[in-house]
Amino acid sequence: MFDILDEALVDALQKDCNKWAPGLEIIAIRVTKPKVPMELEQSYQSIEKEKANYNIIGEKSNVVKQELAMKRS
Repeated sequence: MFDILDEALVDALQKDCNKWAPGLEIIAIRVTKPKVPMELEQSYQSIEKEKANYNIIGEKSNVVKQELAMKRS
């Protein structure tokens, strides 16, 4: 999303400048991607891995339920 953030911010600021400070022109804005601390990144990755495992277990459960339902039919 950082690739479109610069343009969106320029547009929004220029719109406000046109309204509140006519003649002021925004030439360029550069928003850099923030650096996330390693501990926070590892925590996020761990949570995402747990979510993925939970989804896999849920899907396996659905498959087993469907197989049982088909055997009963």
